[in-house]
Amino acid sequence: MVSSKFLNFLAFSILAILSFGANADPSSRELTIRKIEELTFSRIGTFDPKSPQIEVFLKAAKTKNPEVDNETWESIRTDLTASLSQVVKANGGPMKGVFSGAMDNFSDEELEQLRKLLDDPIYKKLQTAMSNPAVQQRVINMTQGFAAIVWPVANKVLTKHGLKGVY
Repeated sequence: MVSSKFLNFLAFSILAILSFGANADPSSRELTIRKIEELTFSRIGTFDPKSPQIEVFLKAAKTKNPEVDNETWESIRTDLTASLSQVVKANGGPMKGVFSGAMDNFSDEELEQLRKLLDDPIYKKLQTAMSNPAVQQRVINMTQGFAAIVWPVANKVLTKHGLKGVY
């Protein structure tokens, strides 16, 4: 028969091991992934107050609230920009979700190479340039133009298989 002292010792040992594991320092791999996320999230997902995405939200809001003056809308623009940026970049938010499993199959060496790339000044300059509202508007325009080309092709394939087209 097992003594209660032994069971208490065993329970204490298991708790000690579990708590040590929970408080252990993250591995160098985990630290590299955190750094990659930090480098990425610091630039991606941060809206510019004049970005087309913010304009879309404001246009819809202005339609529903025509009585609001321009000064109030500028205050709302600032608040909306900060709030949406925070949501997109939040831990557990969409950006975290995009990255959570994407790097699972990367080797430690590949992760380190990616970290260096993301920290490269030229790459940072490219990301900053891509966050320019005029560049974002061009991307939206190109995407809409691309959709106008690809949907008819997709519809043709669907109808070829006896289905109804989508658009």
